[in-house]
Amino acid sequence: MSLKVAPNFDEMNNTIVASVPPICRVHHRTTPPNSSGSKKNQQEAVNSSKSSSISGCESIIRFLTLPRQAGVVLLLEFLNSFRILGLRFVLFNYVTNEYGISDTYAGKLLGIKGMVDVIFGLVGSILVDLIGVRKVSIVALTV
Repeated sequence: MSLKVAPNFDEMNNTIVASVPPICRVHHRTTPPNSSGSKKNQQEAVNSSKSSSISGCESIIRFLTLPRQAGVVLLLEFLNSFRILGLRFVLFNYVTNEYGISDTYAGKLLGIKGMVDVIFGLVGSILVDLIGVRKVSIVALTV
């Protein structure tokens, strides 16, 4: 599986902008029409502002033209957020109902679990940068 990458961002930007319907194209003006300055400087300012700002419609089109792999990653992140939030709720109810502990103590336990999650996330991301995704994944799945 290989990804096609544009030689540079400007080429990709021009390709995407060319495919945007005219209703989505936004023209920005950085200098008022009667301001001082040469016509060439005004045109350069307008051109530079066009390349740095996009409309909402154009950003949606850019999002929809992302490669399929980016969509899979975003879907997995979306589902992972449900897993984390849903697990918190279920764990809190399980701990309070099954073991009969107070709400404040259950909150402290789940707070400690949250801090451990954050610490392992930071350590894991540093290890991925240092030794690679595969090795870290193998170690993480064996624990």
